[in-house]
Order: sequence, then structure tokens, then C-alpha cells
Amino acid sequence: MTIYSETSRKIKRLKSVLEDIALEKGIVNKHHSYTKFIILCRSRVGSNLLLNLLQSHKNTRLFYELFSTAHSDKTHWDFVNHNIDDVMQVKKKDPTGFIDDFVFRPMPHSVHAVGFKIFYYHASSGKEKCIWEHLKNMDGMRIIHLKRNNILKSLLSRTVAQRTGSWVKQSLHKTDSSQSKSVEFDYNQLLYSFESTKRMEQEYERFFKKNPLMNITYEDLLMEPLSELKRILDFLSLDFQTLKISTKKQSSDKSLSNAIVNYSELKQKFSGTPWKIFFEE
Repeated sequence: MTIYSETSRKIKRLKSVLEDIALEKGIVNKHHSYTKFIILCRSRVGSNLLLNLLQSHKNTRLFYELFSTAHSDKTHWDFVNHNIDDVMQVKKKDPTGFIDDFVFRPMPHSVHAVGFKIFYYHASSGKEKCIWEHLKNMDGMRIIHLKRNNILKSLLSRTVAQRTGSWVKQSLHKTDSSQSKSVEFDYNQLLYSFESTKRMEQEYERFFKKNPLMNITYEDLLMEPLSELKRILDFLSLDFQTLKISTKKQSSDKSLSNAIVNYSELKQKFSGTPWKIFFEE
């Protein structure tokens, strides 16, 4: 995949700022006819990779995890020409109004698709819970359902990220020696995570059954990037462009058997279950 430089990111952001200023002054026309979409997933399935790739398309506007409680409000990309504190106040008081007025707001005609990523367990309580029905019922809302075939690798990646405190790497070249440390998993916790992940995948596909929904896996995105990205862009009604990436793969390149201290024990316990495939290397 082609590298998306920091300079390119800044240029696109500057272009967004200038376009929005022109829109507010009535110099350019605004529209709502762009494609609206969400990237629906759990953590550590390649959502940063996909978001980063789509950000590099010249006709998109992308936002980060808008309903995560684990990230600073300042990390959202990008509410250009808006005071972030004012935006977050609207989000707290009126979550659906936040979506309508700040996320899927009128855009310059150069913007053909607008989206953000959301995990199954985001907006699960309080006022924010209402946003799920709002998204489902939004006219034309499309769902990119991103999964990872090997859930064990997602859990390993999450554990490494929690340990290092680093969830996204912007450099494609740096290495982190702390990622070489091995992990030990509890069997019951793994079983719960396997079952709950599959349950959420199925529940949300039923929930969005009336919306245009595209399933994509992290593994396919890595193995067949060109064909998968073409498929995604077609789904979003975007012209094909060579998409670029600035994030680095976060997880260790070690095999599961080397990365997990009690791998052999776990493999034996999960033999004869539907989850045994996660231990096949």
C-alpha cells in the first residue's frame, strides 16, 4: 500500500477548511446528497487501517470513534472550522442533533462520502443509546461491517495495545521492542470473548438488515487490498483512486504460539470446539 504522508494529510485538511469557509460564505454550494456510512466493528480488527485508507480519498470526510469513551474529544478528525468544545456540548445534550448538524452536515460538492467508525459497544447507555436507531433509520445509511476471521489475533492485538498504551502508530518504519513480550490468556475469558464477538456480529447484522451492508474482513483487506478497496469504493459510490496509508501495523509479527505463553494449553482446551480454527497457524 502507498504511504500517505503527513504533508498529504495536512493538505487535505487545509482544503477542507478552505472549502467549508467558502461554503459558509455562500461562495460554493452545499449539498446533502453524498453517501453516508459507518464502519461497524469491534476493536483491533483493522478499523484504523480502513479509516486511514478512506481518509486519503480526495472526496471523503472521515471522523474517528465519535462515541468512544476511551478517546479524547480532541482526537476527532475533523470538525473543521468548529470549536470542538461547542461541538462536544451539543453531542452531550443532543446526540442525534450532533450527528445531523456536525457529522452528516451540509458539505461542499467536492465531498462525495462522509462516515465514521463505531464499535458494537459504543453508545450503549444514557442519551447516546438513541443514536443506533437514528443511524438505522437515516435515509441511505450504508454499513461497512468490518470483522477479523481470527478473533484470537484481535484479542492479542488489544492486549498488546493496552500494555504499550499505543493504539495507532503513524510511522510505517518504527519498531517497538515492548511488543515482543508474551501474553497469557485465561481460558474462560477467551471463551467469553469468542462467543460475545460472534453474538455481536450477528445481532448487528440483524439490526441493520434493511440497510445496505457490506461485510469485509481484515484478512481479505491485507491479502487482496486492490480488489477489496475497489469493492469498498464501489459500495460507497466513490470513484476509484489509489488509497494511501500512514499507520503501521500494531501487533507483533510473532506467531501465536510464540506470542501467547499458554498457547499449547489453550489449543488443547479449545480442540473439538468451533473456536479451534483460531489456533491453526
